[in-house]
Amino acid sequence: MVFRETCSRNLRYSVSGASLPKHHKPIVRCFGKFVPETFGPTSQTCPTGWKTITVSLGRRKTMDFFSVVSNRHSVRKYESRDVEEEKLDRILETINLAPSAGNLQGYEIIVVRDQVTKNALDEASYGQEYVGCAPVVLVFCANHLMSGSKYGQRGENLYAVQDATIAATFCQLAATALGLATVWVGAFNPQAAAEALQVPDRVSPVAIIPIGYPAEEPIRTPRRHLSDLVRREKY
Repeated sequence: MVFRETCSRNLRYSVSGASLPKHHKPIVRCFGKFVPETFGPTSQTCPTGWKTITVSLGRRKTMDFFSVVSNRHSVRKYESRDVEEEKLDRILETINLAPSAGNLQGYEIIVVRDQVTKNALDEASYGQEYVGCAPVVLVFCANHLMSGSKYGQRGENLYAVQDATIAATFCQLAATALGLATVWVGAFNPQAAAEALQVPDRVSPVAIIPIGYPAEEPIRTPRRHLSDLVRREKY
């Protein structure tokens, strides 16, 4: 399909004066470049002087949940290109949907892009260099006071940590669904990390999640067989 307009990814479109169906999104192919994750594009020749662009009218492909889980790997090498703010926002929005004890969301997320802070987190993580090399790092902190306000000591000591780790898991799955890669970093000096991030009292870092475009394809690691992992009714 051909549009008589200036070529742009943010192109406003009309096709012979008709609107596209609501469930279709036009994906523009311009000068050989196009947005991935689309069905096969179609095109036709346009009159002289018009700009030619190719548009796909298929539904966007998305990974189903089980594919996302299967494709999540611990990646420790990342491309130098940045993570787009839109993708980061999508990850944060997904995290915000994670379940939590009493729906209190007893955790905090610190988004780190500053290289000096990432280097400090690298040192706090005992020299795990991929922390400092990732374009963006999310640090998940347990808010012990928030969870404790409703659930007392158990909320402070357990529920806040559970909330933070569930949120971090949602982060990893959302990043995978967006074509990004992550690794869970739990080996770090919590005091050094807290100082680098200037977190207040009763808030403690629980997990550090570097995020970026993968620059490696890790080998799939083995898992325990379900017969060894699962107990029925009793231990």
